[in-house]
Formats: sequence, structure tokens, C-alpha cells
Amino acid sequence: MSFNKILASIALILALLAAFIGIPRRDVRNLDEIAILIETGKDHITPLELAEQIHTGKKIRLIDLRDSVSHFHQHIVHSEIMSVQQLLNNGIKRNEIVVLYSEGGIHASQAWMLLKMKHYDSVYTLLGGFSGWKEEILYPTLHAGATEEKKDVERRKTLSLFFGGEPTVISQETSKKKSVRQHQSPQKQNPPVKAKKGEELRYQC
Repeated sequence: MSFNKILASIALILALLAAFIGIPRRDVRNLDEIAILIETGKDHITPLELAEQIHTGKKIRLIDLRDSVSHFHQHIVHSEIMSVQQLLNNGIKRNEIVVLYSEGGIHASQAWMLLKMKHYDSVYTLLGGFSGWKEEILYPTLHAGATEEKKDVERRKTLSLFFGGEPTVISQETSKKKSVRQHQSPQKQNPPVKAKKGEELRYQC
């Protein structure tokens, strides 16, 4: 399917949704504007960017679009659970910087499109959703190498711990030892000892 056909399909879906949620046609944003924002990556923020901004104290309103059970089990600190319907019914203010996230990001992207149609300009989605947040921030695997890389590893480790994560740091020495072990041939095992007649084998504990 060509890009134009995809846009046409999105336009039809958004038009139907706009009619369903009661957005006047004259207030619906031009689809080309939304397409440009998506193509240029201005529709989202990465987990690392979000973590750094929260860590430095930037005021961001985090909206969790998952179900209440998922939110209760684990969520990004300071985020609040909200439905798409609540979002559209003045759940957020136009002067707020808002980041939406769902489990994988698709649900948040759908909500983002609807908010853009209503001219909310400071709304973004979390790239990769909460799954991406866990992978990059909460439980990242960090490889420490050169001096510059070590600085980056320490920075990301600090961010992970700040959000209650458990980072795994792998040094070059550890990687080399692991690589050597993998290439070593397995040791030969001694053949089993046969018991002499009238004797019982003593098994090691």
C-alpha cells in the first residue's frame, strides 16, 4: 500500500472519529500537518529523553493510557491513568507539556492524533511505549567500554536507579572472559567407575 493510500485511510478513520466525538469539521486540523509531524519525528519523545527531562525537573504531565491493573502493577513515576475519552473532554490543558504512553505505543499514537485534530500542540507520545521504557530505563543492559562510553553508561545507570530500575552493566573484561569461555572446547569427562563385584557405588552428594 502506498503512503498516499495510507494517509487516505487514516484521514477517513480520523474523520469518522472526529464526527463520533463531536469535533466540528472546521476545527479539524489539516491531515498534512499531522503527517509532517510524524515523518519528522516531532510526534514522540524517546524514553531516554523523557527520563533526562524528568530527572532535571522539567514540568511534564505524564498520562498512562493503559488499564488500571497494569498501572497499579507498574508505571512511570508521577504518571496518572486516564482514558482517551477523558483526554478529549478537557482532561488536559493546552499550555501543558503532555506525554502519552500505552504498553507498546499504538494506543497512545491514536490518542495523539485525536488531540492534534483538536489543536493540542504540546502533546507527544513515548516512543516504544512502556515496553520501551522498561527496556531502556528500568532494566537496561549497559556495555562499558571506552572512557566516553563509561561516562554514558554511568549517566544511564544513574537515571535507571533514579526511577527504581535495575541496570545490568557489562564491562569489556567480563565480555572478553565470556567470549573466551564460549570458544573453549568442553572438558573430557572421566568414564563412569564400574563397581566391583560385591561393592556398591558411592555417589557424590
